[in-house]
Amino acid sequence: MGSTTPTASLPSASSPSLTLTLAHPDERPKTWSLTHPMWGPALSHSEYLAREHFMTTLPLAKDGGLTHWILTDTNSSFSSETSQRPILSSCETLRKHAVAARYDPSSDRVILTEGISHGIGSVFTDPQYRGKGYAHRMMQELGKRLRTWQVTDKKDRPESPPPLTQENENEKEEQTNTTLFSVLYSDIGKSFYAKNGWKAFSSSHISFKPIKSSASSSSFTSSSSHFLPATTPFPPNLSPISYHALPPLCTLDTHHLLTQTLPTLARSNPSKTHVALLPDLDCLLWHLLREDFMTQHIFHRTPSVRGAIYNRPDKSGQRVWAVWTRSYYRGLESQSIEGNHMHILRFVMEGVEDLGDEESLSKLTGEQEEYLVDAFRAILAVAQREAAEWRVEDVQMWNPSPLVSRLIEKAGIEGGYEMVERDMDSIPSLMWYGADGIEGGSTEDVEWVANEKYGWC
Repeated sequence: MGSTTPTASLPSASSPSLTLTLAHPDERPKTWSLTHPMWGPALSHSEYLAREHFMTTLPLAKDGGLTHWILTDTNSSFSSETSQRPILSSCETLRKHAVAARYDPSSDRVILTEGISHGIGSVFTDPQYRGKGYAHRMMQELGKRLRTWQVTDKKDRPESPPPLTQENENEKEEQTNTTLFSVLYSDIGKSFYAKNGWKAFSSSHISFKPIKSSASSSSFTSSSSHFLPATTPFPPNLSPISYHALPPLCTLDTHHLLTQTLPTLARSNPSKTHVALLPDLDCLLWHLLREDFMTQHIFHRTPSVRGAIYNRPDKSGQRVWAVWTRSYYRGLESQSIEGNHMHILRFVMEGVEDLGDEESLSKLTGEQEEYLVDAFRAILAVAQREAAEWRVEDVQMWNPSPLVSRLIEKAGIEGGYEMVERDMDSIPSLMWYGADGIEGGSTEDVEWVANEKYGWC
């Protein structure tokens, strides 16, 4: 499955013969086979390999969006043309849309730079090669390589962009920009990646228990093919989110993030560069289609409820909605569901400017707060019901703001909730590369906005 280079002949991690390079197509199944025991127990070996190949066909991965990397030895006696190179360590990167904002006092405007970020995942070293520093060498090389990997056109603009003319359209096409930053989600604590340049950011979540619906008609036996989800009706002001609802929701969400949230944050804290991964349609589809593959193979069906949206009857433009995904790392032949979770990918309160600080709380009226509490309670009840139906351990919401935490506190959530501070797994970590027109070249100068589960890879 993996490399079989004799360990006695391995070079040191500092050897100049080591190189970070792209994996050949027939090397990818080898790395996937190695990672199956760790990340794929919910699927058979063949199903896991099929899933990893499936992920290469998704919109976010197409056109070079997904890159497979290996660290190998150029002095190896094997020919690279036969794909028998030693795979000393491996990983993947996923290109995503990103944005950075910083206030420029000299012009009294916010410089907003759209570009790309690379999400790093599946960092793995073959057990026979561990303890030699290869993963450390790979990450050092990768951090530098991603700075200019897959350069894209850029668009710098103030808060109110000027009308697009042929002249400035041509000007935009001539401009290029390096990657804004790279991110990863560490499952080995905070220190290893921090030593290699990725700063650990907030890594907390709130855990809610699944709640079975009293109207549930579902059943589950040791055979997953017997699974039958319930069809509990929704009240008039609450609607399920399915695939067809996502495009307009994502468009509105990313537009608000670009034109309102980030510029406001940049002006309020001019000493920081505020960055975000954009929660666009391709980003959410990456999670949901991955979920489809898993549930189809485990339950022989896919979910229809991908989130819920709460409509305020008396006012338009003030909807509250959430999109979620289910993840499975264990099979369901046993009764244990430990390690299977439902994650709220993105939570949005339209018409409410939640800047992630205590001041956002003070701007709420009593009427607004009451409405938001009702909305959160209703949406979470759907998520808890779905979690019970789809055999997951809990519903998780990453890094809730003080405002959202207040809603949770007042909502009287059935089953209660638990605040969890993660110190070992899924630690969001970021390396800042910089952007033209934006000063502040250190990751220490960066604030990560919307640090939610949708950014995970």
